[in-house]
Amino acid sequence: ALSYSPPSRMKVTVGSWSYQALSYVNGATNIWSDGSLQAAGGLANGVLDYYQVHFYNGFGNNWSPLQHPVAFWQALDKPHVIGELPNDPTPYSTNSYQSGSYFYEKLLQNCYGGSWGWVYCAECGGSSSFDKLPFLKNMLFIQSKYPALVTVSSGPSPPPSSAPSLGPVAPHPTFTSTRSPSVAPAKSTIVPSAGLCSDNYPYTDGYTCQQQAGWGQCGQLWMQPPVCMHSCGRCGTGTNPTTAPVALPPASPTVPSQCSTNSTNQLLQHNGRPIFLSGVNVAWGPVAPFGQDINFLDPLCSSTTCVNNRAYFTTMFSTIAANGGNSLRFWLHPDGSSLPVVGGDYTARIIDVPTAAQLAGLRFVLQLGETYKVLVNFCLWSFDMVNDQGYGIQYGRWNKVLTNSIVRNSYLSNWLRPMVAAAIPFVSSSLLSWEVFNEPEGMTTKWGWTGCASGTSDCAKVDIVDIQRLANLVASNVHTVDSRMKVTVGSWSYQALSYVNGATNIWSDGSLQAAGGLANGVLDYYQVHFYNGFGNNWSPLQHPVAFWQALDKPHVIGELPNDPTPYSTNSYQSGSYFYEKLLQNCYGGSWGWVYCAECGGSSSFDKLPFLKNMLFIQSKYPALVTVSSGPSPPPSSAPSLGPVAPHPTFTSTRSPSVAPAKSTIVPSAGLCSDNYPYTDGYTCQQQAGWGKCGESWMQPPVCMKSCGRCT
Repeated sequence: ALSYSPPSRMKVTVGSWSYQALSYVNGATNIWSDGSLQAAGGLANGVLDYYQVHFYNGFGNNWSPLQHPVAFWQALDKPHVIGELPNDPTPYSTNSYQSGSYFYEKLLQNCYGGSWGWVYCAECGGSSSFDKLPFLKNMLFIQSKYPALVTVSSGPSPPPSSAPSLGPVAPHPTFTSTRSPSVAPAKSTIVPSAGLCSDNYPYTDGYTCQQQAGWGQCGQLWMQPPVCMHSCGRCGTGTNPTTAPVALPPASPTVPSQCSTNSTNQLLQHNGRPIFLSGVNVAWGPVAPFGQDINFLDPLCSSTTCVNNRAYFTTMFSTIAANGGNSLRFWLHPDGSSLPVVGGDYTARIIDVPTAAQLAGLRFVLQLGETYKVLVNFCLWSFDMVNDQGYGIQYGRWNKVLTNSIVRNSYLSNWLRPMVAAAIPFVSSSLLSWEVFNEPEGMTTKWGWTGCASGTSDCAKVDIVDIQRLANLVASNVHTVDSRMKVTVGSWSYQALSYVNGATNIWSDGSLQAAGGLANGVLDYYQVHFYNGFGNNWSPLQHPVAFWQALDKPHVIGELPNDPTPYSTNSYQSGSYFYEKLLQNCYGGSWGWVYCAECGGSSSFDKLPFLKNMLFIQSKYPALVTVSSGPSPPPSSAPSLGPVAPHPTFTSTRSPSVAPAKSTIVPSAGLCSDNYPYTDGYTCQQQAGWGKCGESWMQPPVCMKSCGRCT
């Protein structure tokens, strides 16, 4: 018996009493998450394969699966099955089927994975009110309308997966699993027309659409549209599969024919492939204080804030991925409150190196992105850096970073470079870019809207050249640490990034180089925001990208509302998608504002329109939004500029845990090795050949032999 190794194809669940014990809403916590079970029992593969939850009318509408789609519960890492519900679940009656109303269909439309009514045996239930007829009628209707979804296949199952890894486990430490989950997130039940058909297989188990179809798995929940449309013969119209022949998607993504395909391509490149950025703004979450999420994502932190914050971010990444999204925008230190200062002295404001928690939090976010194939754009500062709202000396009083060279250099040398270096292993997987500012025009004397409650110079508005200078220096530092990394700025409006209607592009290469003096301190793509109050003259939905006369880089719409004129929040119901309009207008991507409605400050910030737009883009343009995880191109062979700012580097009170400063100790030959700790697929010999030995992330004890450091 001890030598017996059973296959890993069987499924396990728990019939939870209510979503009051299996969600992250209304103050609830999911006590059945992978991390909770692993922490309790210590066994990595001792997790559920799907969630099962019960509902009765007495629980109220707040906890009803008929009132809320499955995404509402913020626990999207597994399918949800409603394991018990009565034959008259509010607002249905026992005879609703007589009027063509079926609660099993409502659960399917709400993206649940099944329903088992209570109960077949009325006398066993203890009352004649337990009439099974409503359930039988619901089952019969589902079978007649959705035959492909309920047919039990009897063919051979795929062999047990040999690929390990459950991905990151939150909120507890990550365990190495002995198997892969045998189910995948629920998918849309919309069947695209033949023109939208593809063989998209979003899972990482090593199988193909053709294999799964051959095994008779097309009827499985995780194989529903838009998965494997071609192999499962689902191309055409209607809800039933057809066998209409279709063409497979192109081997390489293509942009709309009306858009430029020359060197000023509308799309960014990721791992050598063009990609349309289809995602949403995270900005900040509802758990940690504003602008301090990065301090509460360390996997080793066991505080309630850390545990809940990691769980929120994990669910968020899972939700974005399950809805076809491929990217997000996340703020690191918008108002400066999360930045450490030397000696705690906020008068001098000499910025210290990142804390261990910040470095771990950065890696945690990038690991989530790697797991769910969602690219991350890290936004550093916001106009909030000089937006003093009276919360205290560390909030919104960082004018010196913009105007004082000593403080500015402490930020660049002590904090920024170690954080950027920590992201190097993720360049080819989940790191998209670094954003210097969110809407920095808001803190300028020309356009500014920031406040200064303290009335001190620390929150004074600045000249445009001050923000251009910091953008130039940050971009140069990032490109010097790793020339493969991208940099952008989240510009408030095309009023600051175009050459129309009397505007000027203040973010052009020449403008930044003139302000900071560093040739490589330029942006890799433009990012612009739009809200309806700006008017049609400044709308990317009203004008193609060429209209702005700034075609030297791709343009990404970094913020826009869920009802951008002329669209409404429910335009998707009539087949009208503003993300597609942006793609057709030759923009390189769109991040809606905002994922977290409560963070946005109003329930009007509903993320559903963005999720619907992302899912549509993924179904219609799969080749344009697929995140490739192949090797990154080699770093540029251009010589390193070395330390960028001309001011002294400050000695920190802590040592960064990544990319340490260059050691003055030279090991003897007996201690020499070619240790290369990164996972990007390169070698010490390659990096040395590219002239990278002087980079911060190549310092001892990395690549001692190839870099000639042995004596």
